[in-house]
Amino acid sequence: MDTRSAVLRRWLVWLGAFVFLSLLALYLLRVPLTGAAVAASLRLAGAGDVRLSVANASPWQLVLEDVGFSYRTQQFAARRVSMERSHWWQPTLGAVRVEGARVPVTIDGSDTNPWAWASYSGTGKPAAVAASMKAVPAEKISIDGQLIIHAAVLNDQALTVKFEAEPGSGNTWSGSVHATGPGISVQAEGSYGFDDQRLAFRVAQVSLELQPWQDFIQRLVVLPGGAWEISGRLTATADGTYAAKKLTAGGTVQLHDVRLANPARGFTAEGVEAELEFTDFNQLQTKPGALRVRELRKGGLVATDLAVTLALEGPERMAISRATLQTLGGRVSAEPFKVFPNQQELEATVVADGLDVEKIMALARDVPAKASGRVDGRLPIRIDESGLRLGTGWLQLKPGVYAEVQLQAAGLLTGGMAASNPSYNVLQQVETGLLRLRLTELRLEVRPPNAPPGRTATLHLAGEPADPKVKAPVTLDLNVNGPLEQLINFGLDRRLNFGTKP
Repeated sequence: MDTRSAVLRRWLVWLGAFVFLSLLALYLLRVPLTGAAVAASLRLAGAGDVRLSVANASPWQLVLEDVGFSYRTQQFAARRVSMERSHWWQPTLGAVRVEGARVPVTIDGSDTNPWAWASYSGTGKPAAVAASMKAVPAEKISIDGQLIIHAAVLNDQALTVKFEAEPGSGNTWSGSVHATGPGISVQAEGSYGFDDQRLAFRVAQVSLELQPWQDFIQRLVVLPGGAWEISGRLTATADGTYAAKKLTAGGTVQLHDVRLANPARGFTAEGVEAELEFTDFNQLQTKPGALRVRELRKGGLVATDLAVTLALEGPERMAISRATLQTLGGRVSAEPFKVFPNQQELEATVVADGLDVEKIMALARDVPAKASGRVDGRLPIRIDESGLRLGTGWLQLKPGVYAEVQLQAAGLLTGGMAASNPSYNVLQQVETGLLRLRLTELRLEVRPPNAPPGRTATLHLAGEPADPKVKAPVTLDLNVNGPLEQLINFGLDRRLNFGTKP
């Protein structure tokens, strides 16, 4: 009996020593074993190039430092990742906190294709792992760090980001994010249900100063005519859902005191204000909204108080239901029309009210006349890659208003007239600018329906010399042969000529 007791005691001693040594070994090796386990888990989730160091490991706390890994072409890094567990026996990571996170984001596709990489070292199947997850095994997640915004040939911009999330009822997580950077602030919140895989989100506030981000904007949106100068502020809100691979989102976008300038083309727009309510961000659809511009300037032409009512009807169509502006001393409006940006063309009918003829004439070079007065009109226009083209329309002297014209075109009235004609001397003085004409009738017919080939306009003038001492009624009908659009482009060329009506 004593022998058996001695053997049993010996075995218990050896077993106790084995357990003690095993626990001691596990304790001593807890750091490398924990590091290996975390690295293996990241690789299983699809990460590659994993690096980390374990600063502390116990059943209640795990602290990782200098964490870094890649997922496809995307790099992730963090100064510290800590996990605090109140009850070590529960199957949870506890409260997870990520500090000093640093995530580069390339916004213009200038990095390598994220779906076809040559040097990615990850071997896991993250899609299968994500599909098998029913919830995040944590009690809370908080992340503090930076998003590094990158685009080709531009200096990086850093956004400071704070993210917090925690589980709620029904296997759903809710969280919020706040991002700030040079001239930008974003606040958003959302929830994700693991059972129905539905993301609901609300962007409560976006505020963006455009000037610090103008180069990034032009990397994302190709603006016509080369480099633009952009300043002012954009604000926006949004809310929606993403489920079953379908995004449904609406919201608002406002522009505040925006300035757009293209020095190469001599174009500026000052004081741009806009309010648009999106019914579908994904399809670029809005309710009718307002666009206002305090001043538009193109070369010597200045327009003010532009007011437009518009609605986006998709990425390739915009409906303009109202458009008015002040220019050339009068008011110009447009009848409702559509804009098709991808087709780079525009067709509209412009209605003019009380335009100052003197200001119109001042825009054109080498026109053989000076004039004053006010005109109304209606002109269809088409703008495409070939430039501006006018349709059948008209301009005429405003009813009840007189105009004056001073010609500088010798021979225009007396060409072919005998010097013995009683009207010869008076008409010669009119055509050479010595006498001004006081007009009671002025009408420009643009592309008359029955005009012969090559004729783009006819001009009818009727009046008498402005000097009351000279009594010589004048009626003048002129033909414009050649591209009338050259006048709109502020100059005449050799293809455009004037002639008296036969």
